[in-house]
Order: sequence, then structure tokens, then C-alpha cells
Amino acid sequence: MFKRDWLLFAMVFSYIILANTVGVCGEYTGVLYNPESGRDEPVYKMMDEAFKFMTEEEKKELKEQEKTKRDEKAEEKIKKGVEFPVPMGNGDGAWFKGGSEVNDAGKTYQCILDNTSSPSNRPPNVTYWRPKPYNSSIYPWASGVAYKAPAFPGYNRVVLYTYMFVHPNNSVFIDQAGEGLPNSWVYTTALGRLKTSDGGLEFLGTHYGTGGMGGAKVYDWAVTIGSEANFNPGSGTQTYRCILSHTASSGNQPPNSTYWTQITYNGSGTRWIEYTNYQEDSPGPNQSDPYNRWQWTKSLSDSFWAPYITTFSDPGGVTRKAIYYANESLLAQSGEPQTRRNAVYLWNFNLSRWDNIYIHDYRRNKPYLGGTWGPIIEYDDVSWVFGTDGLKYRCKKDHTSSATTRPTSGANWSTYWVQDNNSTGWLVTNWLSGRIYYQKKYIKELGYANAQTYWTNDSGSGNSLLTDVYTTWDAPSPNWILFRRTPNYTYGMGNSTDE
Repeated sequence: MFKRDWLLFAMVFSYIILANTVGVCGEYTGVLYNPESGRDEPVYKMMDEAFKFMTEEEKKELKEQEKTKRDEKAEEKIKKGVEFPVPMGNGDGAWFKGGSEVNDAGKTYQCILDNTSSPSNRPPNVTYWRPKPYNSSIYPWASGVAYKAPAFPGYNRVVLYTYMFVHPNNSVFIDQAGEGLPNSWVYTTALGRLKTSDGGLEFLGTHYGTGGMGGAKVYDWAVTIGSEANFNPGSGTQTYRCILSHTASSGNQPPNSTYWTQITYNGSGTRWIEYTNYQEDSPGPNQSDPYNRWQWTKSLSDSFWAPYITTFSDPGGVTRKAIYYANESLLAQSGEPQTRRNAVYLWNFNLSRWDNIYIHDYRRNKPYLGGTWGPIIEYDDVSWVFGTDGLKYRCKKDHTSSATTRPTSGANWSTYWVQDNNSTGWLVTNWLSGRIYYQKKYIKELGYANAQTYWTNDSGSGNSLLTDVYTTWDAPSPNWILFRRTPNYTYGMGNSTDE
């Protein structure tokens, strides 16, 4: 009797210990298809546990990252909208400045050297132009798969599945050129389908040059503060905040209390404009920082990842560690506005199930479901400038520029720049003060495997090993090697296949 009671106690105690380990507890919520097994697999809601496992240091990291250039540029794009490239046209004599973009023969190119257009320097002349993803809003540079607009026929539900390569035990950066490690980021990230300003969701592998081992984060474009507009209801101009997403008309203009609430007057704000899409507040589930688009993070070295990181041989025969995840965009309720859902699922290799670590319901009117990016590697590529002597200089150390760092008049310029004429494939610009300039990044292999997209719409469903009908390929940085690529399915790039 004693022995049986003792065994029962041991079993219960063991379960209690396991139940406090992420990946074991959670609430069963249904099923999600798994292309790897070919069948529906159970889903357990693990978001509360995922947020519980965030340390105070990681929460602070999210707050700090909210201030980074990437987030500032995200805000800028939300305000400005995507600026599509201009058509190349058939005439010559047009002036193109470095950084400008054109569409030519159905492809997009970015100018990398100022020029006056002529038949001899028209795209794809690599001296003057660099191919870019068609109609891409990628910033500042990216390599990998970008979606064309419109990418898919369905919109009710889209799920992107992929293995994302990770390096949980080591830094991804290499000091290959002897110039030290960069003070900047490299991301492995992908969107499902929604345009960023209409609520796209990213699950990212994040790697910082001098920050040691990497992490994973959730960046949710649907996290927003309600739109604001200035309007004169007859008693002087006031500022209003949207409280219900809608398309502006005379029937819902401020001060209509169904759609607007009055806030402190903003004299520099944008005036109310009919037919504009205005959006309501959409806080994220991170209760400690609900309006930060960086909603969640976890170091890849943390024990949290034990059930979620697997080892497999990629198509090139190289052993890789990877996270298998699903990124979902779901139309939860139709109408005006729509209720949409962003969700991230991690495959639990220990328990053979999906763990739902992030879910966010939000409302949008007339969301745009066009092209943005699929599985990409995002990074700030090396900077090139013209020196005061008119020659080309390559940045060799990340820095914010000042008069003392300007090549070649600054007292310390040689610490940050090296004279280099081999700028083919990169953009050369005039030097500016107060600008962040970046050195070359050398990395261990990053990439993806078995990327697939499934969708449903009113007329049925489909799945795709994405073809060039839906996507375009943006080549690696010129100082990286493309180790392997199965178009729209698997690729790996970097400078070393070492773990």
C-alpha cells in the first residue's frame, strides 16, 4: 500500500513540476493544420504562459527597441503610406538620384548611382540600378521572398508555415573583416498577407551585433492608437480621436460620438478628410506595454525554447537548428469594420501540438490585402558615401555621423571609413551629419525551410509552394553567399555554415 501511494504521489508531483514548464500546460482551443504531418493537430493556448516567461530585462528591451530606427520608420510609413516606384517610361534624359526607384518591364529597381537616363544605363545595368522586390515596402534592405500585390486570391484566412533557422547557443555575427562586430540588427521575419499599415504580423528571429546570442520577437502592426483628425464643428477647430474604425463620410464626421471622441486640441494635426479610412484604438495583449508594436520577446538561449527548437538537415545536407512556426491572419467577423485576428503558433516537438503564444483581435475597415514581404532577412546594409575629395568611402564601423567623422575632413574619419571604389551593387550617397551609417555585416547562415502558405476565401481554399506568379526574389547582400535555394520554399545565406 505504501509503495503504491508513494508512486501515486511521485506521479502527481512530477506532473505539477511539468505543468509549470512552458509547453505542457495551456488550454485546448481546437486544431490547426500541419503541412509537415498532413493532418490537423491540436492547439493549446499558451499566450499567458509566454508573457509570464518574459523577464523584466526583456520587457525593458522591448521598450528600448520601440525607439529604434526601424520603429520610427514604421511610424513614418504608416503616416505617409507606401510610396510606389515611378514608371521608367520610354524617354531618355530623366535625372535619377541615388535611392530613387523605378518600375521597368514589370520589375522594380533602386538607383545606386546618380545618372541621367539613356539606353546605355537603363535597368538592369548593375552600375546604376539594383533590383528590388516589386512594390515592396521593405526598409531599409532585405533579402528573400517578397509578395507581389495582390499576392493571393483569398483573404478570409491566410497561414504561413515555415522553419526559421536560429543559432541558440552562439552569436550569429562573425568578425570576418577584422573591423569588429556591428552595433545593429539583423532580423529573420515574414508577414502572412496583410499590408503592414492594415495589421500585418511578424514573428522575428532577432540578432544584435554586439549583443551576444539572439532572440525571437513578435512585432504586431495592428497595435495602434486611434486615428486623430482636426475638425471645425462650427464652434472652432477641435481635435478628435477615432473610436470606431470607418470610412469617413458626412454621416460619421466629428463630433459624431459613435465614431469620435474629443481630445486635447492639436494645432498641427491633420484635418478631417472625407473618404479617408480612420482606425480605432487597437492595444496589444502585452498589458505592461499595450501600445508598443514590439509585443513579446524571449532570448533563444532561454529554457522556454526547449520544446520548440529542433535539429534537422537542410536540403544542402547541413545540420541546422530551427523553429517551426505558423503565422495566421484570420477574418474573425465580417462587416464594417471587420474583426481580424493575428496569431503566432509554435510547433511543440515534445508534445506534437501547436502552442498558440500570441493572439490579438482588432478591427479594421477595408483592410488592404496586397503584397509586402514573405520570409526575408532584414538588415541595414553597409553605407557608402562620397568624401570631401570626391572619392567613394565605405563605412567600417557603425556610428552616428558628425563633423569629426566625415571623410576626409574629420579628425577621426579613418576610424569609421575606408576609401573603396568597389561599390557595385550598393548605393553611394552624399555624406550627411547626424545620420546612422553601417558597416558590412558578416553572419552565420540564416534562412528558412519548407515555407508554405495556405488560404481560404468565399470560393474555397488552396495552398501553395509559392510561385513567381505571387512572389519576387531579392538577392542577398553582395558580401553574403547564397548557400542554397529552392525558389519560394527554402533558402540559406550568409558567410559561414558553422553553427
